[in-house]
Amino acid sequence: MFNLNKILFKLILISGINATLFSQTQNTIAAMNNYDQEFSNYTINDVNNDGKSEILKGFIVNQKNNTYWVKSGNLSSEDGEIIITFGNELMVNNQKAIEQVPARNGYILEFVKDKKDNKYLIFLWIADEFGEKYSDELIIDLAN
Repeated sequence: MFNLNKILFKLILISGINATLFSQTQNTIAAMNNYDQEFSNYTINDVNNDGKSEILKGFIVNQKNNTYWVKSGNLSSEDGEIIITFGNELMVNNQKAIEQVPARNGYILEFVKDKKDNKYLIFLWIADEFGEKYSDELIIDLAN
């Protein structure tokens, strides 16, 4: 004779796993659909204190005020000079910024005004596949 409780427990467990996988799959598809959009451009406040705005361009999702999920792209001056490249590796002024794992899902950027020094700082994290912060933060100060 078989144990009905064990069978029911296994069915519930399997259903729970399938529901979790289904939910994760939906989140991944929703995040990926954000990249079906065309190349985006955002004007960013003056982060290098040259008196001009910078331009953030690439495959980007604007998450909320001053926070962006950058799959790939760059931050450039109004004149077109590339300041930061957001690819598998982070490049600042054409130099590798840090030793890092490849950022396959891009980066989360947050532009924060430092009221004390009256300048903008860039807080940066490697993103996971859902557009969430997946690393320790890196703070970039381009105003110096």
